[in-house]
Amino acid sequence: MFSLSKILAFLLAAVCLAPAQEYEGPRNVTCTEDQKYLIQAAIAGGRDIVNSVLALRTLGEFPEDMSQMTASVNDFERKYFGGPGHGDRQFIIDMFTFVNNSWDQRTWSCPDSCKDVRARAFVKAKYPTTVFICPYWFERGTHASALYNNSIHAELWTSRDSVLIHEMLHTNFDANGKMIIRDQVMPKCIHKSPCKAYGSEKAHVLSVDAPDRALRNADNYMFYALDLMRVQQNALRAVSGKA
Repeated sequence: MFSLSKILAFLLAAVCLAPAQEYEGPRNVTCTEDQKYLIQAAIAGGRDIVNSVLALRTLGEFPEDMSQMTASVNDFERKYFGGPGHGDRQFIIDMFTFVNNSWDQRTWSCPDSCKDVRARAFVKAKYPTTVFICPYWFERGTHASALYNNSIHAELWTSRDSVLIHEMLHTNFDANGKMIIRDQVMPKCIHKSPCKAYGSEKAHVLSVDAPDRALRNADNYMFYALDLMRVQQNALRAVSGKA
């Protein structure tokens, strides 16, 4: 049986799994100082969320006292990816590892306007290492870490840091220049745009109806990460309260 102090150390290891290196702020071509500040804060939040995922998926077996936490992690894996086998699980870990290793290699551009006024950010294949941040991202965003305790997914998935995780996944291209993680279309859909698998509900349906697409859909990863952040933070608070 693990002691509470050992369980607490295990959870704290998740927070410190991949500490950020000295970071001078986001590289950008058009962003103001105020915009750069918000982007930098969102990058820090995104790092924390992705670190939680990697810790919970790569630190090995959980202490036996944390069986409920183990069950929660596995439940969310089934919810968003259909309960993948070992090979698929490694693919998921590889995608989050890519994001974790790429924050400092990305350029952040802040155009004055975006074609869709409600768009928050986007990536273009022509500029694979650039994330374009729309004005709406600055106007409507907050941070997932401040929301997880009492928030619904509708608020979490619009948080600035979760949006950056979604877009960072889009910056992963294969050797042929093809985007690996896209915004997939729901099965049996006629009109592509309204049927893209955005949102937690569609991500879950996609994992049931088309698990292969779920493995290649950005929102499945984003919501999986947000839910694992909840698992880690709730467990950390519970254990800290008992220590």
